[in-house]
Amino acid sequence: MIEKIRQSHLDSFGSAPLMLKVPSRINLIGEHTDYNLGYSLPAAVGQSMIFGFSHNDNGFMNIEACNIGERIQFSIWEHDYPEGSWTGYFKTIITELKERDFEVDGINCTFGGDIPIGAGMSSSSALNCGFLYGLNELFGWKLTNRDIMFIAQAAEHRYGVKGGLMDQYTILNGRKDHALLLDFKTLTHTLVPMFTGDYHFVLFNTCVKHSLVHSPYNQRRHSCDRVLKLLHEDNVYIQSYQDFDEHTLDLYRNQIKKDDFIKAQFVLRENDRVLKAAETLKSGDLKTFGQLLWQSHEGLRNDYEVSCEELDFLVDHIREKGGVLGSRMMGGGFGGCTINLIHKDHIKEIWNDLDQAYHQQFGIRAEMFEVEVGEGIRLLDAGC
Repeated sequence: MIEKIRQSHLDSFGSAPLMLKVPSRINLIGEHTDYNLGYSLPAAVGQSMIFGFSHNDNGFMNIEACNIGERIQFSIWEHDYPEGSWTGYFKTIITELKERDFEVDGINCTFGGDIPIGAGMSSSSALNCGFLYGLNELFGWKLTNRDIMFIAQAAEHRYGVKGGLMDQYTILNGRKDHALLLDFKTLTHTLVPMFTGDYHFVLFNTCVKHSLVHSPYNQRRHSCDRVLKLLHEDNVYIQSYQDFDEHTLDLYRNQIKKDDFIKAQFVLRENDRVLKAAETLKSGDLKTFGQLLWQSHEGLRNDYEVSCEELDFLVDHIREKGGVLGSRMMGGGFGGCTINLIHKDHIKEIWNDLDQAYHQQFGIRAEMFEVEVGEGIRLLDAGC
């Protein structure tokens, strides 16, 4: 793919490009903890996006999407963001930069890769971070990774994607063979070595995304906010879900709506699972790590209520299979992928069985992706 992007850029624009490799990401454990300023355990993975950049003197942005064979040109002064179009991600980045008084001239950009679209592996964040990182290198702005992270998030919000910072943070800071124990309260991380031996992380994609996602997401967030507000009123030191435990929460049980209590309790337990998972992963205790994955899914299904029939099927179908240590839904919920820890000798057999069973149950095909933990975003070639 690297040479394909390089050659395509040369053929289209006649310049040797500055080249970047931008990873996708997985989240081992820790869902719906980001906006509650808790913890998660993500990692950058090998499925990636490759970018090529060069200057031009016509003052336009020339963007070429190699995977789909499309090419667009737009002025840096355009402010329309076509809904559902990949071009909007590039335009929102330019708008965010101009509002921050960065001087942006014409550039050529070619990109492509093998990040599955719609599988919850952050293809949109890879697109934003990669484009912004490349512009930073091309124009010599000396933006830090932290700067890039916040501008990329602001651009996604402008385009209507109201995500947290885990995706951008992981893409920019990933390390080969390590997960990041990410603290959302301080926006710092600790590297966690991953000793998984013959066990591999595998994603099974439901290939569905239920349309009711936005309303339930907001309801759960409001539940957590109401509980935090109540506890903060009595305890000013409580400013996030890192600042109290289940015992403290239980003292307020009679003052909290039952559903709100259950949602807050899930966040506290998920935070605890993340911290335990980091320790077990570091020590190589994969059996306990796998149990934490199962527990996380049960909490997401029964307490936070963000799973769906298809996700539950993928998890439940492999629960008793040999070679499987753990499985859970990954991401915001209501579709997307499960993340699974499976012995390498059993992956093919389990997938063949699951693929047929899933198709028989739902009439659609699931997808499988093996992932390998890799480096964060990196410069491949400075071009000319």
